This record gives sequence, C-alpha cells and structure tokens, in this order.
Amino acid sequence: MALIQAIVSLITQTVGRILSALLDWAVVSLFGRVTGRRKLFLWGMMAAAAAWPVLLFGIVTPKAALYFFAFVPLSSTVPLGLVREIWLAVAVLVPVAVGVTVGVQSPSGRREGITKGILRGFPITAGLAVAFLILLVTVPALRVASMLRGHRDTYVPLVTTLESYPVAAKVVLERHLPGVVICISTDIISEFREFEQNGNLPNLIVMLLPDDHTNCTSPGYPTPRAMVADNDLALGRLVEAISSSVYWRDSAIFVLEDDAQSGPDHVDSHRSILLAASPFVKRGVVDHTFYTTSGVLRTIELILGLPPMSQYDAAATSMYNAFTGTPNLAGYRHVDPIVSLTERNLPSSYGSPQSLAMDFSLEDRAPEALLNEILWRSIRGAHAPVPPPRRSLFVTPASRSARASIQRARASSARRTSPVWVTTSRIWTTRVAS
Repeated sequence: MALIQAIVSLITQTVGRILSALLDWAVVSLFGRVTGRRKLFLWGMMAAAAAWPVLLFGIVTPKAALYFFAFVPLSSTVPLGLVREIWLAVAVLVPVAVGVTVGVQSPSGRREGITKGILRGFPITAGLAVAFLILLVTVPALRVASMLRGHRDTYVPLVTTLESYPVAAKVVLERHLPGVVICISTDIISEFREFEQNGNLPNLIVMLLPDDHTNCTSPGYPTPRAMVADNDLALGRLVEAISSSVYWRDSAIFVLEDDAQSGPDHVDSHRSILLAASPFVKRGVVDHTFYTTSGVLRTIELILGLPPMSQYDAAATSMYNAFTGTPNLAGYRHVDPIVSLTERNLPSSYGSPQSLAMDFSLEDRAPEALLNEILWRSIRGAHAPVPPPRRSLFVTPASRSARASIQRARASSARRTSPVWVTTSRIWTTRVAS
C-alpha cells in the first residue's frame, strides 16, 4: 500500500510540474508577462485548453470522462445522451473562449474580428493539448532514465526577459555548480588578487570584455582603433595577472568572439578568432584542426570533468591537438598599445551619420554589412575597396551582391536611432584539474 501511495504521489507531483510549466509557457508565449487576477484567469483558460482531449474523450465515453474529472460514477438515472451533449458543448466552447481571450488579451494591441478570433482558438487549443500530452509521456520517461543513470534533474526558471536571464542562470548554477562565479566587475584584476589571497578561485569563470564591438564612428565616442586597443590591453593585463599567479600552473584561458559578423577574411567570413593561453598549450606548432565554439566548450567540459550539455558540444572536436602534457610555466608580459586610447570620432569621421543611426543597445542589432564597411574605410581610407564576404565552402564572393547588401543596410540604418555600445568578446578562464 505504501508503494502504491508513493507511486501515486510521484505521478501527481510530475503531472503538477508539467502542468505548471506548460501553463507558464503558454501564458507568457501568448500574452507576455502578466500578474495577479489576470494571470489566474489566463492560467484557467490554458488549463481548459490542456484538458481539451479529455473533453473530446467525454463525447465518446461520457461515463469514463466524468469519473476522470470528478471521481464520481455517472448515475443510471441521468440520460447518457444528455451528458454526451454537455461534453460536446463544452468541447466546442473551450476553443471559442481561448480564441476570444487571445484576441482580446493580445499584448500587441491588435483586435481581430470575432470570426477570425474564434477560428484561431481551435488550432491554439489543439497545440496546447498536444504539447501537454507529449510532456505527460516524455517527462516521466526521461526522469526514470535519469534516476537509473544516477543523474539529477535540474528545473530551470522560465526566462521571459533579457534582464531576468542572469538571475535565472545564477540560481541554477549556484544550486548545481557552486564553483561557478557570475559577476559584473569593473576591476577584475583586483578581484582576481582577492581570489589569490583567499585561495578560493572558482574552477570556472566566464567574463566579458565588450569594447571590441566599438560604437563604429559615432561622434564623441572613442574610435574603433582606440576601443579595440583598449580591449586588447585589458586582455593582456588579465593574462599577465593570471600567468604571474600561483594559479597559472593549473589554468587555461580561452578567448573567442560571439560570432564572426561576416567580417573580411581571405578564407571564409565564418572564421573567427580563438586564443588559448595555458602552460599546457603547445608553442611553435601549426595546428590545422578545424575547431568551433562548441569545441571550446567541449574542451572546458573535459578539463573540468563535466558531461556534455547538448548534442552540439558532445559531437564537437575538442582542442586536444593544441595541448601537451609537459607544462611551460613561463609567464606573459603585456605590451602597451601604440594607438592612443583617448582618440575620439569626429563629426567628419567616415560614416558618422550612419553610425549615429545604428542601434548598439544589444548584440547584432546594427546592420553588419554597413558596419563592416564603415569600420574598414575608417581605418583604411574613405575610398578603400571593401572585401566582400567570402563563402569559400559554398560560392565565390560576388562584389555586386556585397554592394547591394551594403545599400540595403544603408537604407535600413537611416531609420534607426539611439546609439549605445554593445558587448561581444568572451573570455573563458578554466582551472586545469591537478
């Protein structure tokens, strides 16, 4: 009896979590972030949509459906045809109510016609019902498989805004990987010295050096050359601090960009920069291995003894060929930039009006073709030819298509406003297990 109660309790908790996650996802996807009574009302509507298959089942077998909902058998005095008609009416009303609710509560402010809203409710209701049924089957099966393998499930908070992502990530990582530090620091060198004094340097630190994305040639901002030089100086000082510390023997530093941005490259515009610094990195060797960002992640996982997080890093080639078993403990000394870090863009700088119209509030909002053109010509000269994006694995670059892409970007950027800076380059510092 106790075993049966435990099984029933496990099933109830699993179904409750699935239903809660499904309702949260459905409400946020269709209506955005809501609170209070409105959220409870929308939860109820989504719950009715999730229960729609049971309503359809009630049309075929009214007695079984009623027992499923109320755990009460149908009295023999109640006409079976009447109960079936009630199930049919409710099964029709639920999609209608969902369609009307989506039309009225839409965060975009659009108001659709009654007929269109009603018809729209049927596919929405069917989609929610199918999603619930799939989760109801797959989640318990995956949980049992995890238990048999000795794994522990991680419930990730539903992220609905850009601002809430760091909070959710911090909650998950602090609960399941205490050695990870997520922080925003303006003086990482001082913070690293504190780690060195206290002897509590985490096993993994992920940080961001944002200046190499530049503000293009927006007047008053540092020039692209100055911002990239400042970024390089910060990286050099960081590597020097780590390589002169007691942690250098057990450390590995990986530096990469978030993406290539279709920048000029004589081989392929998909290529990007990857730097690795460690006593165990080979020196004076040419490594022709094809590495990817997922491969860097896989390398970090192997160093820390962590399993892959997805099929991408599981299948990626690790940086095994770039490392050696014999350490070289020689430290690194940074070189001061020859470019002035106080150099500023002028109103007469090449592309300054277009730069002011670009949106740098988030990554990849600026038109990359026009951005690359302005950056190139601001350094090489206003009339310097811009290398077209090269796709060596697929087609030969065509200057005409590149110019057309730039012209489209120019027209698009004329409608953009609010120039602010954006973050790109990521540094992954990993301690090598002794």
